[in-house]
Amino acid sequence: MSGPAWSRGLRELLANHDAVLLDLWGTLHDGARLYPGAMAVLDGLAATGTPVLLLSNAPRTAAFEAQRLADMGLAPHPRRLLLTAGEIWRAAWRESGGARAAFHVGPQGNLGLFENLDLKLAETVAGAEVIVVSDLDPVCASLEAHRALLAPALARGLPLHCINPDTDAVSPAGLVPRAGAVGQLYAQTGGEVAWFGKPQRRAYDAALTALGDPPPERVLAVGDKIATDIMGAHDAGLSCALVVSGLEGQRLGLKGEAGDLARLAPRLPPECSVLATLCW
Repeated sequence: MSGPAWSRGLRELLANHDAVLLDLWGTLHDGARLYPGAMAVLDGLAATGTPVLLLSNAPRTAAFEAQRLADMGLAPHPRRLLLTAGEIWRAAWRESGGARAAFHVGPQGNLGLFENLDLKLAETVAGAEVIVVSDLDPVCASLEAHRALLAPALARGLPLHCINPDTDAVSPAGLVPRAGAVGQLYAQTGGEVAWFGKPQRRAYDAALTALGDPPPERVLAVGDKIATDIMGAHDAGLSCALVVSGLEGQRLGLKGEAGDLARLAPRLPPECSVLATLCW
């Protein structure tokens, strides 16, 4: 293949692949509802017996995201696995020995992330040894307000764990900032940041392990974000397909038209497939 090419649907991309990684936000749903083609794609994959791993940068447990999907009408399936950035971070915390005091930046609804971990939640930055960012914090009125919140941590040289490298994501209200934007802010001011989720290699290593360690080139990764979903998969040796109706479509004003491919080509790996929308 000489450059990125349009695909009519996911079915035609399966011939040379043994498994599929599917992104959630911006690919299967918008945070509130499944996209129109989502069920047809999942039903088609199930009918072919193709193993599927839903790989999400959600900064929450897999159980939390599974319930969110169930609330949208997507029931569990025995050949469909789910892995989140939250679970990747939890595994890394356990491996590191834990037992540190962490200050959480993010909404109360994400506190399930810390359940059953050897971890003390600090009430203030002054009492913390590490900052854990799961999302923008509701005490801050804007992204810039996080700079003041994190200034004491920066002054003390505390490391920051960013669970979800995405800087923004789709929502029913349009694009909204996410934890990655806070992580970037901290790094730009000289802070030490550890990232958890796509495009980090550890996310793809964990995904391949969950799938039984197939050859990376036999796995197709499908997502809506170039920097995380596509480049992360490409750098890990996986095949990839971009769904332009998600985040990149909103960010770049793409319409699924012929001219869009020329705009995308410099940003994508040459062998990347492109779908106007997620469809079977």
